[in-house]
Order: sequence, then C-alpha cells, then structure tokens
Amino acid sequence: MKQRVLFVCALILCLAVLVGPAMALVCKSDDAANDFPGQKDLTQLCVGEVNNGYLSVTWNWDEISSSGNNGIDACSLYDTNGNGNVDYAVCVQWKGERVIQEPLTVYSCPADNLPYNCAGATVLSTYSSSCTVGMTSNAPFDTYDTIASCGVYLSDFGGSGVLVDVCAYPSGSPNSAASDCIMTSACSSGETCDDGISCTEDLCDTSQGAGFCRHTPIQSECSNNDVCDGGEICDPITGDSSTGCTNPENLDCDDSNACTDDSCDAVTGCSNPNKGSGTLCGSAGDGICELQDTCDGAEPALTTMHR
Repeated sequence: MKQRVLFVCALILCLAVLVGPAMALVCKSDDAANDFPGQKDLTQLCVGEVNNGYLSVTWNWDEISSSGNNGIDACSLYDTNGNGNVDYAVCVQWKGERVIQEPLTVYSCPADNLPYNCAGATVLSTYSSSCTVGMTSNAPFDTYDTIASCGVYLSDFGGSGVLVDVCAYPSGSPNSAASDCIMTSACSSGETCDDGISCTEDLCDTSQGAGFCRHTPIQSECSNNDVCDGGEICDPITGDSSTGCTNPENLDCDDSNACTDDSCDAVTGCSNPNKGSGTLCGSAGDGICELQDTCDGAEPALTTMHR
C-alpha cells in the first residue's frame, strides 16, 4: 500500500499568488523526499472543493532553482467522465529562479485510457485557467519547495472534472511516460497496489512498459441511492480517507415560491407541487398587502394579494 500523509492547510499558507475564491485545501504528499532523481521529483499536491466551477490546485517540486537551460515541468491531470483516466491536463514549466516559461499549457487527452498520461495530447488554444510559480515553506520534506499555484476553471474541460494526479514528464509533454507522480506509484507485475481505499479497483498496469499502479474508481461503491443528499462520487484525493467517497451538499429544492410545497424524493429528486387554492401565505402588513395573501392553486402557482 502506498502510504500518504494527509494535510489540511489554509489557502494563505499553501499559495504564493492565486486568484479566485479562498477555501481550505486538502494536501497529499509523495512517498518520501528525493524518491525520484533529478529535477522531476514532486513532493505534494493540494486541491480545494469546486466552487462555482472553479478549482484551486497546487503542487510542489523538490527543487527551488534550475541551472542552464533546463526546464522543470509537471501537469495536473483531470478526469471528466468518472472512469479514473485522464481527459485533460494543465501543465506548467519553469526555469532558473522559478521563472515560468509560459502562463500554462492546457491539453485535451482524446485517448482517455490512462490515469497518469495524456495520450494523444492536443493543445487547447483558448482557456480561462491560470497558474503562477513561486517558493513555499509548505514543504513536506524540506525547508522550501517550488510551488505551482493554479486556478482551474472547469469550463475549460466542458464544465466538470476531478483532479486525479499530478505528474512530471521527461519531455515536458504529458503524452510521454510519466517520470514521477503523487498519487500513482511505480510497481512490478503481480503487485496488489492496494491504496487502502474501498471505492477503487487496484492493479499494476504494465501496458506502457514501466509498471504504474492504477486505482480505477468504482462509482457504484459510493452511491447510497438517495439523490437528495447529493451525488456521491469516488474521489481518492478529496474523499473519505477509508472509503474514498465524497459527501456533497444536499440537493436544494427550494423554488422560492410560497405557493408550492417543496420536498425531495430519494429516487426522483425535487418536487414542487402547488398548494391548494385559498391556502394562506405571506403575512398581513408585510408591505405587500394589508391582509394575508392566499394561493390561487393555478399553474404556475401565484399569490392573490389582498389590499
């Protein structure tokens, strides 16, 4: 089992510069310091909850500078259809004293067949997401790390998506084999790759040559067959540390109409039937009318104002 350390840190401690709504981040560390040689060694990723289609994501390198013309890069990887494979990648490269080379590069991954590789990587020409690079003391193994701080707009991916991993690549392109990842570890054929999370199916994938552990989400493991308490999903990063399941907010069935009865059915979801004609609503002297209002029972349901 790949052991992880779980951190919850305030946004101000995690980010150097990042535009967007502030919220707490969940952070997961890599196996250990210097577990990958050279300048591809990643140490940590952090991710916040989705807020109006916006996602705060950061990741750390175990380097604070590079020499010569050597670029240091990594990509955050996103699944948009719940199968655990990469559909989009947001990539950052920097050189020297943390000088970002391009604001970022966003790729679509049409092959949709691996959890740590953007097969068929295609550069998107337009996007709203942004990233910065800086130095941070929020480093799990050293005094300082270099951190990429990204504000990711899910509209770049069609409106939905979950972070599945952050990986570094030898060529700088997520189309190549991954060098180092935070969530995905190297393995040998026959290993169990048990991540200790009950909603994932774990196996050692050697289809790309070098073996990497694959943790495929089993979405049915998280469903409680009640749509009213939100659509639970299997998310090994932000979900429960044992089950991997998320606990979203309850479905809001309030239609802001005083003349309907708002309720939620576990199977069919929200229901807003009209109240009967003559049902009292509102209050006398509420500034709208002098007497108490009543519902008219029609469709759409309206109040009859008494003046």
